[in-house]
Amino acid sequence: MSVDPYHQVQSEIQSSLLAAEQLRASFLRIRSTAREGNEELEWARNEVRVELVWMVYRDRAHRLLISPH
Repeated sequence: MSVDPYHQVQSEIQSSLLAAEQLRASFLRIRSTAREGNEELEWARNEVRVELVWMVYRDRAHRLLISPH
């Protein structure tokens, strides 16, 4: 039996949101103890940005696959 695309996308979005939430929490923890320009802070900031870019990319890709053209 095939998986409903809606449920597959919903699951992927929930996983992405959880990952982004965890990265954000990590970033905020690091930011609260590090000085601006700190290498670990910059790394954490970039990880959050990358995850957000991937979330947007996956969302757009799913919309193209699901939309009735």
